[in-house]
Amino acid sequence: MNSDAPTRPRSLADQVVAILSDDILLRRMRPGAALKEAELCDRFNISRPAVREALNRLEALGLVENTPRKGARVSDFSPDELNDLVGFHAAVFSHTCMLAAQRRTEDELAAIKAACDHLERLAQSEANAEEYELARIKCYAAIERAIGPTYRLSRRRAFVMRIWNPYSVDAVATKEARLASARRWRKLARLIAAHDGEGARLHFMTMANATRAPMLAACKAWRAHRAANETQDE
Repeated sequence: MNSDAPTRPRSLADQVVAILSDDILLRRMRPGAALKEAELCDRFNISRPAVREALNRLEALGLVENTPRKGARVSDFSPDELNDLVGFHAAVFSHTCMLAAQRRTEDELAAIKAACDHLERLAQSEANAEEYELARIKCYAAIERAIGPTYRLSRRRAFVMRIWNPYSVDAVATKEARLASARRWRKLARLIAAHDGEGARLHFMTMANATRAPMLAACKAWRAHRAANETQDE
């Protein structure tokens, strides 16, 4: 690909998808929050068709649920659904880690190490969970880039989002949790560097399982909070 080729300007819908994606990924918008077309039109100063296109694309990425007569809301999961999602994420991305260990180039390995280095620096700093989560998403992307040229940038970004869940930030809510997470990512980078595909696969399964309990606890707490508020509003 010619790196000097002009970049296609992003449409209004592209820009809205990018902004709302970050808002949802970093929990600026909570699970179940309504996404009203009129409010989004005012916020971004765009037409309803552009907003609808953006919402449809966010729905395709799994970030938004669009229910007839109820409108669009930020995706949420029941505890059982979340538990299944964690298992799916572990199975799929652990295989990605295995392939990355087998196929990565030195440049790709350098990018993985750089992403993990940045993650570790954030964990040791006063950065908050949202900043750490954004850096962790970049670690996922760096590993995905190492599995081969068939994964184009747009497909890789969509893949990362599809394994997202609205409670991932809760897994790194404390500095202690972020430090432990950074150590696990550091070990994963070492296994990929050593071309240890099976070790990388098994280690990522362990990483995913380590985040399961805090995410499920946060999911249950948030749903109880929402149910209590809905009861008060009746």
